Amino acid sequence: MNYKYFNNKKVLVIVPHQDDEICLTGGLLSSINNENTKIVYVTNGNFIYSAKTRYKEAIKSCLNLGIKKENIIFLGYSDSSYDYKNHMYTTDGIWMDKYNNTKTFGIKGINEYSFIKKGIHNDFTKENVINDLYEIIKENLPDIIICNDLDFHPDHIMTSLCFEKALGKVLKNSNNYYPLVLKGFCYENSYLGPNDFNQKEVKNMQFLYDENGNLINNKYYKINEGINIELNKVSYTRNLLVNKQYKSILKHKSQLLVSRSFSIINPNVVYFIRNTKNLINEARISVSSGNKEYLNDFVLCDSNYILNGNIESIKYNKGIWIPDNDDSKKEVIIDFDTKKYVKILNIYIDNIKQILVNIDDNEQLIDVSDNIISICIEKEISKIKIRILNSNNQSGFSEIEILDSIFKDDNNNTITTNEFYSILFNKFLNSLITFIQRIERKLFIKKNK
Repeated sequence: MNYKYFNNKKVLVIVPHQDDEICLTGGLLSSINNENTKIVYVTNGNFIYSAKTRYKEAIKSCLNLGIKKENIIFLGYSDSSYDYKNHMYTTDGIWMDKYNNTKTFGIKGINEYSFIKKGIHNDFTKENVINDLYEIIKENLPDIIICNDLDFHPDHIMTSLCFEKALGKVLKNSNNYYPLVLKGFCYENSYLGPNDFNQKEVKNMQFLYDENGNLINNKYYKINEGINIELNKVSYTRNLLVNKQYKSILKHKSQLLVSRSFSIINPNVVYFIRNTKNLINEARISVSSGNKEYLNDFVLCDSNYILNGNIESIKYNKGIWIPDNDDSKKEVIIDFDTKKYVKILNIYIDNIKQILVNIDDNEQLIDVSDNIISICIEKEISKIKIRILNSNNQSGFSEIEILDSIFKDDNNNTITTNEFYSILFNKFLNSLITFIQRIERKLFIKKNK
């Protein structure tokens, strides 16, 4: 997929913190014309540094990438950390941050989204985050939405899940709106990726995955289905003095982002497509038991505990259609009023060993050995019935997709190579700037203890 595909399209980037725009989309945004690009920051990034500091750094970074100040949206929710005592996403009622804030806020001259739109400061609840993102998508109707996926930071997980829930509502309530949705990772393959800036070629996606090729941080993404974006060479030039990504990285002094420059900047930009034209939204869904809303809510993984993801794996145990234990049928039925052409049926599986799929009375018994079952149909159909035959307790379907097409563009998924430029000079320059910013950061933290 070539970066030119993004030019002259409305692009919406949704990230948790100020600096994640670089980790998630720095290579892409430094390649394209950003006149129609908008950035949404969910939190104020204020756990250590002030919102004022983080806002100013983000604005400078975005301006360097050609994103106008008026196209930067701050939702105004507070930042958190891996091991804080609780988190807004899993708190019943109103969450309180470590500074005793319970409502969204901005800085002098820059109000947060809810205050600009409604004249109110939102309570810190995940429902308000979802509603804010829902309203932003509805009012902008972007052609392309890019959002981080399940990085192990709790704010990143919240951003990913709240976005998916918001878009799920949009897709159910909007006719003929099917944006291209790209999910990516701010840590893997970027901030915490290998130091590969000075390699002549970078062709391998740097993700952890299991024996089936499923990513460790999202078991429903396959390593071979990642989309490589062919970037403009200027976005990863080894000449740091003119590199736009590097200049934007330098704006985030409080985060010492420059120390990760050589991991972030390279031509290996990878996203995973989430299909938005799901024909199941046009069908009648019935289930023998359980909550059928989970079958087409656009959320693949959900959790009731998202803290400490840096030291233990998050368990995604929510948002799954699970039939009752005493349900003898364990069945999902999908009915269309008129026949629909279906290319492929995707069933996202959670701890199921065997299913029976009936498509217009044609049955297929499937032994499940992976997290995703894909069935090629390529014909008009009117009814799909899926039964669970053999499973573990508390198991079911996370999502069902019925697709009439699969996204393709006119370019091969290739990654270009770039010219060699003064490796020693780059290392010296980056080390010097890192050292200076590290001293500044230590002095700031010491002063504000």
